[in-house]
Amino acid sequence: LDQMMKDFKTAFRRIWRKLFSVSRYPRSSFGAIGKGTVIGDQCVIVPRYMFLDDYVAIQNHVHFISAGGKLVVKKFSVISAQCVIVPGTHMPVPGIPFYFQTTTHAGDEQSTITIEEDCWIASGCTLLMKSHIGRGAIVAAGSVVTKTVPPYAVVAGSPAKVIAVKFSKEDILRHEAALYEPSERLTPGQIDALFAEHYRDVKVLRHKDPADVPGHYDRASGRFIEMLKS
Repeated sequence: LDQMMKDFKTAFRRIWRKLFSVSRYPRSSFGAIGKGTVIGDQCVIVPRYMFLDDYVAIQNHVHFISAGGKLVVKKFSVISAQCVIVPGTHMPVPGIPFYFQTTTHAGDEQSTITIEEDCWIASGCTLLMKSHIGRGAIVAAGSVVTKTVPPYAVVAGSPAKVIAVKFSKEDILRHEAALYEPSERLTPGQIDALFAEHYRDVKVLRHKDPADVPGHYDRASGRFIEMLKS
């Protein structure tokens, strides 16, 4: 049984590498790209304006539309299928037809969209100019983001608004300790301030107990350690 599981995992990894390769876009063409980072099939992107940390997943059919604006994605974050990311905008200019503004980018304004660590941008979302997604946040499917999303927020809608917080204070502390080195973690005081400012009257998102998940993230090795069920 153990050998069958090993063979299955090997086959699965081969399929994963085939489906999520960056071969269409050479690694040297990116502004930066880290280890373990994968780009899905049929994405339309501008690699030179993309700065991707380690272990970032960009799934199928993502469109990153840029004439100079940047996308920064930090470690462990996932951009799901069919998202659209636009870090710039056309500013109307008297006397110039919009056709020429679009084709020449005359009068454009550009920004940087940043997705912090361990975020989940669910399928079909749109991130517009000046969006900033805080650490650990979830953007619900189909949402439109136009501003800063607080750390560990769950946002939804158009424009996206806070509807929940991802974890309780205690679970955020556990999560931070599991994922980050001490110098990288949010402090208890910072977490208290987050809840006081953003999460006074919102629910905590339903989530699984780690004991019910057959595996865990090992920070020392940077791997997810699977536990085989007996």
